[in-house]
Amino acid sequence: MKNNNQVFKISRELYGDSTATYNNIPFTVLNRFEIGNISSFDWGDTSAGSEALSYAILDKVGSKEIANKYAKLYTKDVISKIKKDTWTLNATAVIQWINENTNYSIDESAFFKNGSTTYEVQERRQEEIRKEERRIQREKEFQEEAQRRLKLYEAKQQERSQEDRRVSAEKDFQGKSQKSLKEIQNLYQQELNDYKKQIIKQNIDIEAYQAQLKKYKLFVESLDIKSMYDKYCNLDNKEI
Repeated sequence: MKNNNQVFKISRELYGDSTATYNNIPFTVLNRFEIGNISSFDWGDTSAGSEALSYAILDKVGSKEIANKYAKLYTKDVISKIKKDTWTLNATAVIQWINENTNYSIDESAFFKNGSTTYEVQERRQEEIRKEERRIQREKEFQEEAQRRLKLYEAKQQERSQEDRRVSAEKDFQGKSQKSLKEIQNLYQQELNDYKKQIIKQNIDIEAYQAQLKKYKLFVESLDIKSMYDKYCNLDNKEI
């Protein structure tokens, strides 16, 4: 079983030649047409030697197909930026770059377990994209449904608030109406009481007048008007 310490070791010798090992085993380019028949690997630029090294690394970790398609890009992204004369590169970093920058996907655990590279072409990535699109669509539909329910809830709350205000206004109106009616009833009752008092006073006055009239009649009846008249007439005759 392979371990997870699969490492490239690259070194530039005193006279400009370079050595390259993978898991302590030297390797050469063996790439498409030997990248211009280069004599030695290179790095720190985008030369043929740097591209040859990129091809060899991608070939070791991935495949010749990956190396053919992405050696130039790997040179630009990674190999051209290395300035040291001696350096190491873990296979994990190469796998990560392939998975993030190409149409291929390498199963890292299977790579270190079986010692072989398994990769899938763009269909797998497209399927992942489709899965992500479906997830986004489901999330969008969920958000839309949540917004719809929220608007429905707000509309119901608004209707309930309006109904509460209507009921409150109706109660206020009824309260004011009942208060006004009671005030009118109290006013009419006060006026009725005043009229009753006036009638009672008038009845008392009438009874008093009737009593005085009765006394006057008794006084008149007590007088002998006819006798007094006759005496008056007799007085007139005596004078004549």
